[in-house]
Amino acid sequence: MTTTDTSEAARALLNTMPIFTRMIDSVMRDVTREIALPHFLLLKLLAQRQMSQSELAAIHQVNPSTMSATLDALHKRGWITRERSEQDRRIVQIEITAQGRRMIESFDDRAIAGIEALLEPLGEAELAQLMAGIEVMQRIFMNGLQKSQPDMWREPPFPPPFPMPFNVPVPPPVIMPLRGDIPPETPPREDVLFFFKQEGDDSETLTPPMV
Repeated sequence: MTTTDTSEAARALLNTMPIFTRMIDSVMRDVTREIALPHFLLLKLLAQRQMSQSELAAIHQVNPSTMSATLDALHKRGWITRERSEQDRRIVQIEITAQGRRMIESFDDRAIAGIEALLEPLGEAELAQLMAGIEVMQRIFMNGLQKSQPDMWREPPFPPPFPMPFNVPVPPPVIMPLRGDIPPETPPREDVLFFFKQEGDDSETLTPPMV
């Protein structure tokens, strides 16, 4: 591929991201009325295995107090349990509950149904092209993360929730948790504020989601 081809592909990808983000936001709007997306992703991680509170904070690159506040919200909804380790009482082990598993299963089913509706007009050939493109994007992005942050992405702590091509290891998602819980009556997600890590800054700042 020539430099021009690479540049055009990069520009096309960059221009597509806002469209993709808004499309996914539209699909997920009804689904996320019951659970904030960052909370869902945290439950998805815990569905793979039991983890400690400090381990979760390290994976998501937030301080322990921020993670503790997020886990408080999940615990109040009955989605997780918290127990101190018998071997080391300083360690708090977090485990997803049956209710938490039912929530992520319901979330998955509704999210997939919404995205399937968007893909319905595509023919077999277009769907094959889409899958091929997704596999390439997964590969190049994972390789890029491994090169830029080799220590973090060397050994993922959990198996992927979806098949990955080319045997590419899957890094844990960097999830910035919400401060506190989101009640079911919360307005659509354009009103929800997320935490984003600022480069070179150890604090968390409230920033509206990108549209």
